[in-house]
Amino acid sequence: MVLLEIAKLALKCRKICLEGESLKKAFYGKGLISEAKRLNPALTYKVIAESFKRWKRVELVQKILVENLNLDFGLAKLASILLVLAMDGVINEREVLEELRKSMGLNLDLEILRKLELAKLNSYPLPLRLAIKYSVPKWFVKTLLKFIPSSEVVKLLQKLREEHVWIRVNTLKISVEAAIRKVEKLGVDVEEDKNYPILLRFRGGNLRRLALSDLARKGYIIIQDKASVISVYVLDPKPDETILDACAAPGIKTTLIAQLMENRGRIIAVDYSFDRLLQLRRFIRIMGVKNVEILHADSRVLKVKSNVDKALVDAPCTSSGALSKDPSLHFRLLKAYVSYYSDVQFKLLRNICVQAGETLYCVCSLLPEEGEIVVDRILDELKNVRIVRIEVPEGCRGYRGFKCSDFVVRLFPHIHDCNGFFMAKLALKA
Repeated sequence: MVLLEIAKLALKCRKICLEGESLKKAFYGKGLISEAKRLNPALTYKVIAESFKRWKRVELVQKILVENLNLDFGLAKLASILLVLAMDGVINEREVLEELRKSMGLNLDLEILRKLELAKLNSYPLPLRLAIKYSVPKWFVKTLLKFIPSSEVVKLLQKLREEHVWIRVNTLKISVEAAIRKVEKLGVDVEEDKNYPILLRFRGGNLRRLALSDLARKGYIIIQDKASVISVYVLDPKPDETILDACAAPGIKTTLIAQLMENRGRIIAVDYSFDRLLQLRRFIRIMGVKNVEILHADSRVLKVKSNVDKALVDAPCTSSGALSKDPSLHFRLLKAYVSYYSDVQFKLLRNICVQAGETLYCVCSLLPEEGEIVVDRILDELKNVRIVRIEVPEGCRGYRGFKCSDFVVRLFPHIHDCNGFFMAKLALKA
């Protein structure tokens, strides 16, 4: 009864994630991996991750099993995890049906179950139908439908379930050409990005082998999303400038700033979390970065004593643009968090943008509350700050109907093959 044991671990993992942990931290850091080892670790992780991406469908199938078969609620939950994954071809259909027959006495026909699920879905209005089909909150779908045509929303939600991988070459340690040769020797197929040559698109091969290789461990390459890389290029750090990174840890963008500065000039890396700053300290050493000064402080109230040329406010957010990176976000994305993060972002940006010549504000979010609404609030409140129009080779303008719409940039997974991302650049008036 291996599959049912794995389904039980999925429920246990979900409970841990609901307390605020990512899937990886819940699985590897909370003891679940030891339980998975007696089953099948790779299969267990796959079942948990894929079930999380389909959680609202799991709940719908559970409801069908309870209402149509009078199945016990708890047993229906376990069965529905396996049945949804079987219907989608994630796990073997025959093995699932056989295990459920032996353990629960269920004799199911998946075609009938598919028809029952589809009938239920089609009886719902579009926002709820999409929310269930792609396992995201209904309020999230309704927000997207306000700004994006429904056909595009479907493409976006589908892409949010598909992982994309980009690899950044650390040119402080290795050339792009040499990195590509070494990566390919590890059996990994990559393609150089046409707009950002230091960025390689993962096309296939053993990604785990690459992540555990000396290339990664010694800081020659790092897995970094394209949207994240683009944001640092938009910041446009130059050698010999003074750059403030207001939410720096764990340092992925910080080290790219240093890379583009050729390790010249000064980076003031600030973070509220002391533990995360320890991670940043280790990371910059691995990456060969030498021009970073670390400061433990709250950037919402920080007063910088030095003249700052440019600042980066890569603010805490809901991470709604990164659902593909952490499947647990499919049920951890709560509306209550949106106003909280929006307020944090506003306070960070309001404090930092008046202390630098230019400030880039960015978030990994698809929500206007984390983006256009924050920028418009800043422009209304701070009369000594202006917005700078961002020009990038790839990207869409902001959601319509805001003062900043024609100046800011949004990146979308289904269009740009990266995380959902928002960027705005502010500058002090002369």
